[in-house]
Amino acid sequence: MTVRAIGLELIAELGTHLKPLGFSKRRATFSRRRDGYVELFQVEGSRWNSGQEPWVFGLKVAARLDGIPMLPESLGLWGEAHAVGCVSGIVASAPAEFSVTQSTVGSTARHLTEVVVAASGLLPSLLVSVRPRAAAGLISPLPVPGSWQEPGAT
Repeated sequence: MTVRAIGLELIAELGTHLKPLGFSKRRATFSRRRDGYVELFQVEGSRWNSGQEPWVFGLKVAARLDGIPMLPESLGLWGEAHAVGCVSGIVASAPAEFSVTQSTVGSTARHLTEVVVAASGLLPSLLVSVRPRAAAGLISPLPVPGSWQEPGAT
C-alpha cells in the first residue's frame, strides 16, 4: 500500500468518526455548521512525504462567519474562510505534524477526532476577535495575535 493510499484510508476512517458529530466531508476537508459560523478542518499531507511509511500530515482549522461576505480578493483557506490556522496553534496537546502507518490508521483517526472536538470547543472564544476583523475585510490567523486585537490594529 502506498503512503498516499494510507492517507486516503485515514481520511475515510476519520470521516466515520466525524460524521456522527454532524460533519460532512469534501475531499480531505470536514465541515460543520455551528451557531453563527461554519468550522472546517483539513487534513493536509506534507510535501516532504517520501513515498515510504509513515505518511506525515498536518491538520488545519478554519472558520467562515455567517453574515460577513468574503471579499473577492481575499482567498482565505480554500477561498471560503475568514480565519485560518493550524490545530496545533489552538490545542496545546496537538502536535504540529501527525504521522500514520498502515497499522495505525484506526488509532490515528480516533486521536484526530479527539483533537477536532477539542479545537471545535475552543473556536467560539477565538472567533470573538475574528469577527470585527472579518467585518473590516481582513483574513485572520487562528488564534488572532493579542497585538492584532487592539483597536486600529491590522
